[in-house]
Amino acid sequence: MELVCPSCKTTFSVADASVPGGGRDFPCPSCAQPVPAGWGVLEIDLGVDPKAAPVPPSPTPVETPITTAKSPTVRPTPAAAVSAEAAKAAHPALSVAQPAPVEAGRVRVTGVTAAVDEESPWRIYAVVGGTALFAILVVVIVSLFERRPPPPPKMPNPLQQRVSSWRGQGLKPAVAPLAAAVKTAEDELGRGTDRGVKEAFNAVRAALLLDPDAPAAIATYGMVLADWPDRLEPDVVDEALAAIASAIGDAPSGRYRAELEAARGWLLLRTERFEAARQAATKAAAARPADPGIKMLQAVSRISTRPEEAAAELERLAREAQAPRRLALWRGEAELRSGQIGRALAIWSGSLSGSAADAAVLRRLARLAVDAGDQAGAFERLQQIEAAGYAGVDDRLLLARLQARALRKPALAIATLDAALADPGLSALNRARVLSEKAAVALLAPPAFVSAATVSGWLDAALDLAPDLPELLYVAGLVDERNGAIDNALQSLEAAAELAPDRPEVALRLALLAKDDPSLARPAIAAANREVAHYVPAHLASAVLLLAAGDSSGAAAAVRRAADFDPRRYADEHEMDAFVDPPAAHLAIAKLLSPYARRSDNAMLTTAMGMAYYFAQDFKRAEATLTAALKSDPEDVGARLYHAILALGRKKIPVARRDLQAAAAADSQHAVVRLYQARLFEQLKKPAEAERLYRDLLEVNPLDTGARLGLSGVLWGRGQKDAARAEVLKLMRTRQGDRDALRFLVAADRRPMAKKRP
Repeated sequence: MELVCPSCKTTFSVADASVPGGGRDFPCPSCAQPVPAGWGVLEIDLGVDPKAAPVPPSPTPVETPITTAKSPTVRPTPAAAVSAEAAKAAHPALSVAQPAPVEAGRVRVTGVTAAVDEESPWRIYAVVGGTALFAILVVVIVSLFERRPPPPPKMPNPLQQRVSSWRGQGLKPAVAPLAAAVKTAEDELGRGTDRGVKEAFNAVRAALLLDPDAPAAIATYGMVLADWPDRLEPDVVDEALAAIASAIGDAPSGRYRAELEAARGWLLLRTERFEAARQAATKAAAARPADPGIKMLQAVSRISTRPEEAAAELERLAREAQAPRRLALWRGEAELRSGQIGRALAIWSGSLSGSAADAAVLRRLARLAVDAGDQAGAFERLQQIEAAGYAGVDDRLLLARLQARALRKPALAIATLDAALADPGLSALNRARVLSEKAAVALLAPPAFVSAATVSGWLDAALDLAPDLPELLYVAGLVDERNGAIDNALQSLEAAAELAPDRPEVALRLALLAKDDPSLARPAIAAANREVAHYVPAHLASAVLLLAAGDSSGAAAAVRRAADFDPRRYADEHEMDAFVDPPAAHLAIAKLLSPYARRSDNAMLTTAMGMAYYFAQDFKRAEATLTAALKSDPEDVGARLYHAILALGRKKIPVARRDLQAAAAADSQHAVVRLYQARLFEQLKKPAEAERLYRDLLEVNPLDTGARLGLSGVLWGRGQKDAARAEVLKLMRTRQGDRDALRFLVAADRRPMAKKRP
């Protein structure tokens, strides 16, 4: 239905199905004034003057022009008259006045004229009957429309409650009118800087204070949150998504549909809901297909599944006259996911201009350096961000982790975190994250570095701000355990495990702390082994619990299971994330295993102790313990494997070779033993033997990460660059954002290729 606003004369359309029988007002998309919409009454004109009085029946014959014969006079019988009068008395609302005589030879319907041939009386009957049927049909249709269920209730806008909270805090619009506030926010976003995003937030908040239901303000608010440089509370993102859905529901064909769908798409990408983001991008493109920003959103939404197509589309978009902001950032990401690390680095490096807009690209380069194990490169990028004044919370958190865990300089890390806390605009969530990281730094530092009371004060302040932050609860549990507050530690770790069931570090500490309570400890370790099977310490903790229950055969099986995973994998994946994994936990496992190993003189339990010392980074004790296990049982596969891994780390190639040969003789199909044999062949400059082993492993298990990356490295070394990338991409498609794969790609482009053989 087409509507015209009586105020500003704007013409717009609404769906017919959205207009009920009783009519409805629709807001004008331009001026927001209500515009009435309704269905007109269909009139059927049979030539009757509604003001004329009823004409009684004539007692004399009436001549008609239809035929030359005279029609007899028709009068109602007395019985019929009585029945009519009785019906009229019983149902006065149904009484109908007798119509005046109809003009012979003509029937009139509004908008329709039917001419009747005076010589064909049957045509009159056809026209009258057809008109009657048409009238009945109209009545039925109108009745159906009036009886259909009412339209669904209007979806509430949750931003109204947030705006009420802002008003309760005394906030008032800093920019007015609404259109000016939205325009200011859009201009600030266009600067492409972190400061611009925060200024855009202030402007769009003013717009929402003026009208929390304005579609333009809601769409811009969504874009501001999508660009926010630090972590957002999940409920803030969900609230914005619900507000967008409410705005679209009120005007599904409205003027701001494209902006609303685009904002929804970017927010969904931020939360890694890629398929939903792709659908939102498609709807935005349908409303505004030529918009460069929407084209970029469409391409970016396909990066996770079709990175090559996304990279090609973004490259075409870069050649257009008006390139969207942050196009270079996403072009590099698409190339990276396509395996073209060289192109990604070239795009990112080429986009740096020395301005504040570089912050997003520098931030991505710093994280890529961390993934690649390039700590020096990560420091360089993060210091650039810090020195230029662009650093946000996530930048300083990463910098502090590098300072505390890589450089072993906790005082420097604390200074970096204190600089983050000095930001007056820091949200409650991000302030809690920084305080949690300060406590984590103290955990890794010597005991005298910070007093227990000081660390507890940090944690209490953080828990007041964000009581449901899983990494904070985990660190609080570790601190309480160290301070002897075991009950508090158990409560914190249980809460953290419930909020983050995929983090095996939490389950490990909970199980060790509750080792005397099997109803709590065993489910925690079972969940850890199920969620992240390659976290070896959880299998060792499972062995401890089984030994305590008297199940020595189950404990032996748990130790054998622990030896089935590459010990490097988990450490490489989680070296610099929020869930700090202090060596004290793994040292506790070794101490718990020690009495069982001494009493039973069981080589496998001694091997488990040596593995625990390896993860506790006490390599001297690990080597001594594993040597003792091999004296007791020279064919113990786990002892041979970890003894060889320690030898490889110390460049003792002959020792590693002997141990791996002995382990392979004991178990020729052991996947991790064969994996390290292949790695040893690479160090011995025997790529053919290494490739054979890698391919054999992949034939048995195509998801073997170590073998896939190893094969890629061999192919790269032979100069088969495309084949190497293809192998890495197979891994990246099965494990989105795999750090090992990214690490290989970064290292590969820096690794010299051997000359191709003729």
